[in-house]
Amino acid sequence: MKVVLVGGLGYVGYNVARVMSSHAEVVVASRQSSIRGYRRLLKKELEGMGVTVAVDEKGISEGFLSRLEGDVYIHMAGKISGSYRSQWEAHVGLAKTVIKA
Repeated sequence: MKVVLVGGLGYVGYNVARVMSSHAEVVVASRQSSIRGYRRLLKKELEGMGVTVAVDEKGISEGFLSRLEGDVYIHMAGKISGSYRSQWEAHVGLAKTVIKA
């Protein structure tokens, strides 16, 4: 079974990916701009555990997620600060994209 985690480089997502990697093929879908700071270290650690980190430079789109061919998609991305629009996009807009994929 292939599980695609959207938002898998955050605290909760990293831990879910780590645990799931011993039970399923795990792919973390990320946008290029998310892989900076400590998240570069999380990416490297996950890859060392056999987790694939798929990166799209343009952002996470329906097409990008569909190409990952997951059996299960889990939306774990979110924001705790920023404008209403940016929070809506992270919580609602991206969830709609995951559902369409």
